[in-house]
Amino acid sequence: MVPYILIGVGAIAVAAVLVLVVFKTKYDLRGSWTVVRSSDFYWIQNPRTFVFEGSSRDSGTMKVSGFNDVGPWSADGKSFNFTMTVNAASYLWTFEGQFDGKDTISGTVNYHDASHNIDGTFTATRAAAAMVAPLPTPASEALIDR
Repeated sequence: MVPYILIGVGAIAVAAVLVLVVFKTKYDLRGSWTVVRSSDFYWIQNPRTFVFEGSSRDSGTMKVSGFNDVGPWSADGKSFNFTMTVNAASYLWTFEGQFDGKDTISGTVNYHDASHNIDGTFTATRAAAAMVAPLPTPASEALIDR
């Protein structure tokens, strides 16, 4: 009876390791995200596209599409943070958040300048890959009149 119990425990342990290693979600912030900030930032229009670039899933540079705002980002598992400003500007945006899924994130945001210190929230979804139109189907040679 004891050998059967040991075999069962061993099988369960192997299955648990496989689930943790093989099925573990690998979160990756790199890419384009459509970000919506809470209404606390009344002078900022939503949504905005944030682009995260980097050579690894751990860190890189973030920029706001169509604007000069840039800054560093870092990630650790499901958690991430980033800041952004414009060179020599007197304001700073700070974002901290987590992945809610592979293509959805949420968290807190703070805007700070000489006269404001505003906390809020944000949500974002990964921008879908551009749809590529299919190539036209060539006419079959059987249908070509020779």
